Amino acid sequence: MKKTIRFALAAMFMLAVPMAANAQLSDVLKKISSGSSSSSSSSGLSNLVTGIVSNLLGANKLTVDNLVGTWDYTEPCIVMESDNVLSKIGGDVASSKMEDKLDEFLQKVGFKAGDVVLQLDEDKTGSITIGGKKINVSWDVDDSDVIFTILKKDLSINADISNGSLQLAMSMDKMLDLLEAVCSGVSNIASSASILTNLLSKYDGLYLGLKFSKE
Repeated sequence: MKKTIRFALAAMFMLAVPMAANAQLSDVLKKISSGSSSSSSSSGLSNLVTGIVSNLLGANKLTVDNLVGTWDYTEPCIVMESDNVLSKIGGDVASSKMEDKLDEFLQKVGFKAGDVVLQLDEDKTGSITIGGKKINVSWDVDDSDVIFTILKKDLSINADISNGSLQLAMSMDKMLDLLEAVCSGVSNIASSASILTNLLSKYDGLYLGLKFSKE
């Protein structure tokens, strides 16, 4: 009876999760159906499902009140236009590799966790502080996008807010524009991103993301 229930649970998860040809998911489901390492298997499946359904483009309308505050940069992420993109790239494994490349690139230009703070004020002014250097910005909201004005240049960036976390997602071109504005003095930003650009060019519906936590 217990074995039948395990198989039923495995089948339910297969239907609930997009078919992404993900070997990692397959391994977890096999463990559930066989009954081996039930605790670790359930934990692994939970983490995997969470990873698959997260990092999607923001679709909710933003409000100024939700964005106002001090946001500390925590990590990069690869953001997907929809969960259907998973089937094209092979799931979390491929996106994880791209996140590593993105983190490597950001570290090179000085965009590091603990060194970057985004301040958004009620009057729609604010600042980005990176490595101790403060750059003034102005900002506004447009549906699910934040419009940043940095050094007289407007950048429309998709945003998603959830559980005290802010995710900003953008194309490679917008990422380069942002970094060139806030990481002054860093040369060859575009050339440093060439590997990442080549990776992204292979898939449609992928965006570069920056995650922040609210103080």
